[in-house]
This record gives sequence, structure tokens and C-alpha cells, in this order.
Amino acid sequence: MEPGGLELRRLGKRFGTRAALDDVSFTVRPGELFGFVGSNGAGKTTTMRIVLGVLGADAGEVRWDGAPIDADARRRIG
Repeated sequence: MEPGGLELRRLGKRFGTRAALDDVSFTVRPGELFGFVGSNGAGKTTTMRIVLGVLGADAGEVRWDGAPIDADARRRIG
């Protein structure tokens, strides 16, 4: 991956018995415009809350610049 890219690998999140995210993966490369659309309840907000550190994922990982995302990187994209 090019430096600066955002990568989500197999994210999962449950709220009780409800799966909000199930195996979500995608990559946003530097300079790329990325549309994140879906119907209500599709998991868009949950995904972004995990990326920004507001929520923790139950499974998977978020990487920035090829490494696990940290607070400093989150400040730059939040």
C-alpha cells in the first residue's frame, strides 16, 4: 500500500445479537475520492466511528500508512 492510505480489514461489530458490521474490508489510497453510501442501518456510521476510535471493533483491524491506526493518525483524518 502507498504511504498514507487507509485500509479496513475484515471489520466486525455486534450490538447484542445484531451484527452492525460483518467482514467489512476496503482501501482508500492517497488522493483517491471515496464514496461511502448505503441505506439506513447499513453500518456507515459504525464503520467511521471505529476508524476514528469512538468505538472498538469486535473483529478486524484499521490500518493507516500500512500500520495499525493510532491516535495521531486519527487526529489527521478526523
